[in-house]
Amino acid sequence: MISITFAVLFIGLGIDYSIQFCLRYRELVASGDASANSVVIAAEGVGRALILSCITTAIGFFSFVPTAYSGVAQLGVISGTGMFIALFVNLTVLPALLTLLPMRGKKHISHLLSDRLLTFPYRHRKGIIAGALILGSAAAVFLPGVSFNYNPLDLYSRKSEAVTAIRELFGHTESQPWTISVLVGGEDRARALAERLSRLNEVKTAITLDDFVPDDQGEKLRIISDMALFMPAGLDRSGIGHLTYEQEIKALADFRKIATKSLLSSPGGHLSLRRLNDGIAKFEALLKGPAAGRRAFASLEESLLSNLPVLFTRLETSLRASPITKKDLPEDLTRQYMATDGRYRVQVFPKENILDSAALKRFVLAVRAVAPNATDAPVTIFESGSAVVSSFREAVSYALVAIVLFLLFELRSFAVTLLILLPLTLAMLLTAAASVLLGVPLNFANVIVVPLLLGVGVHSGIIFILRYQKEPPKDGNMLKTSTARALLISTLTTLISTGSLSFSPHRGIASMGILLSVCFGFLILAILVLMPASLKLFMDRTGKGKNDALW
Repeated sequence: MISITFAVLFIGLGIDYSIQFCLRYRELVASGDASANSVVIAAEGVGRALILSCITTAIGFFSFVPTAYSGVAQLGVISGTGMFIALFVNLTVLPALLTLLPMRGKKHISHLLSDRLLTFPYRHRKGIIAGALILGSAAAVFLPGVSFNYNPLDLYSRKSEAVTAIRELFGHTESQPWTISVLVGGEDRARALAERLSRLNEVKTAITLDDFVPDDQGEKLRIISDMALFMPAGLDRSGIGHLTYEQEIKALADFRKIATKSLLSSPGGHLSLRRLNDGIAKFEALLKGPAAGRRAFASLEESLLSNLPVLFTRLETSLRASPITKKDLPEDLTRQYMATDGRYRVQVFPKENILDSAALKRFVLAVRAVAPNATDAPVTIFESGSAVVSSFREAVSYALVAIVLFLLFELRSFAVTLLILLPLTLAMLLTAAASVLLGVPLNFANVIVVPLLLGVGVHSGIIFILRYQKEPPKDGNMLKTSTARALLISTLTTLISTGSLSFSPHRGIASMGILLSVCFGFLILAILVLMPASLKLFMDRTGKGKNDALW
């Protein structure tokens, strides 16, 4: 369910390499270079950036491989390998195609945005950086609110009949689909543990096999015996007698007189009496003749008395009650609460609706504090969620450490590495805040967002920075280069592919699409606005030019 989402993600991620290569090639052709030479120069220009970005993106994916979450671990293997395949094809097949089908030269390439917008980050660099600091600080306030939704039912559409039905069951604590089970040796230990668990604030009740055997049976049987003395014999053979139409009309008229008298004698007219009289009036309106009247009375009798014989039979059966022991309980019920080796099951019911993740956590932790070996659905779901959260933290740590070390080794500059990570950090903080504000918590499906954002975010930063290092624009404006244009177009294609996930009927996949779209949107804004402003401000402070000491 998780790894198959790469089929959609790969469309957005894989095409990025092609866009970078083709737009750089187009830029060179427009500048007057021969087509064949342009392919070589384009490969030399973007090749190293694509390789580095591919490695960092793959690190983001592969970071889930050593974790316990096998679904995302498999996604990591497929995605990380897919990135290298995409890189290989774009550095071999694509240059060959451009050589066979060269592009005609163009004197000028129009920009997607106006010059005023393209120079905005450079003209307002201090304000942009100050605004980024304020936004980042404000977003950091929401970090404690980022939560993980343990409930697997929230991954499915609430309009589904199955989900609707099970949610209704959760609304009644007596019919909870999820309860905790504890196995203990011996009847006495099971009874003692059930009493201890029942005293917990988070527990409604805890039952054992003994709870299906009624207490105080002697007293209850005497009460039933006394009731049987006043009941007529043969209740289970009772039938419903039928009146003639005239008798039914008379009975209705007598009933109407009694109801009207009761209504008039009631101070203020009781609501139920008014409703009863209104109902009688509506029924009388159906008696437009003997034929219609008989049909109306038959329908009324069917709705009121059709189940009466069954109720009499049940009453007759209950009046024949006899003493019950555990040996009299149904065998399938006994097997649910007592094992053949003598162990007993204690079933624990929650007091709260544990569809709520916080209530589920409280219930599981409270029960396990008393019975560490407790298990069953709530424990499994909670532990699975905890394993995913742990895997998520491990993956983020692995990815962040590996990417930073790789960048420091490859770029040999702490300042450049920090500059690459700056837009990424802002995008991650804003995505976390959006998760809280939009009410889209992390779940079993969308947990891949942050490691993926790490890889893709660093990928964009590397491409932007390496172009500035190796082939800086003459006017210093990186936003007018094919690199910035390619980053914008490729991010838009990625947004389209991830945005399509938002329309999935599977709510987990849909939430993944929403968070991915949000984080990629924040990322491209940070790359195309914050990074140029940071470059300009740093260059101005050092007083250096394009080849300043930063590099």
